[in-house]
Order: sequence, then C-alpha cells, then structure tokens
Amino acid sequence: MQTIPLTLDSVREQSTATSFQRGESYYHEDAVISLFLRGQNLEAKVAGSEHSGHQVTVKLADNHITLIDRTGSCDCDAWCKQIVAVLLAYLNEPNSIEKRLTLV
Repeated sequence: MQTIPLTLDSVREQSTATSFQRGESYYHEDAVISLFLRGQNLEAKVAGSEHSGHQVTVKLADNHITLIDRTGSCDCDAWCKQIVAVLLAYLNEPNSIEKRLTLV
C-alpha cells in the first residue's frame, strides 16, 4: 500500500498548481462545511457547484494518507480543489477537528 505523508509539501506535490490554488481559496472561503475524524478516517463535506456538495474521505495511518475517496464527478489525475481544501483545513486547524466514535 502506497502512503503519502500528510504535509503541506505533499499536498502541493499531489495536486496541480491550479487545483492547489483553487483548493486554498475554498479553504479560506470556508467551503469545507463539515469536517470530522472518525477513527482513522477524515470525513468532510465541501460546498461546490453541485447542489449537494462533495463528500471527501481520507484514510490516515500514522499521519500518512493511505486512500482518498471523493464522491461527485471528478476524473482528475491529481488531487482536486475539494481534496486540497479538506487537507488544508486538517493541517491548519487540527484542534478544531471534531472527533466522532467509529461506527460498528
């Protein structure tokens, strides 16, 4: 399983310059409207042009990303703006992330 360190540098490396810049704008515009940690899963809802927004789930292990799942119509090779916004929120505001119990 390939893992990616969860750092600002790795977020920049995995996204294009445009998606990073747009994700940064989403983050600063508070487009990440729900963000919580359930076990090792970072789960978020990001506002977007689609009516229902986008769901993003990032699986973490020892501060490394092991998998990213995103609902919506994204066929990007690199990380899209919604993923970037979620990861920036997590990196910049770790103490504000709500922690929830894992579901059985």
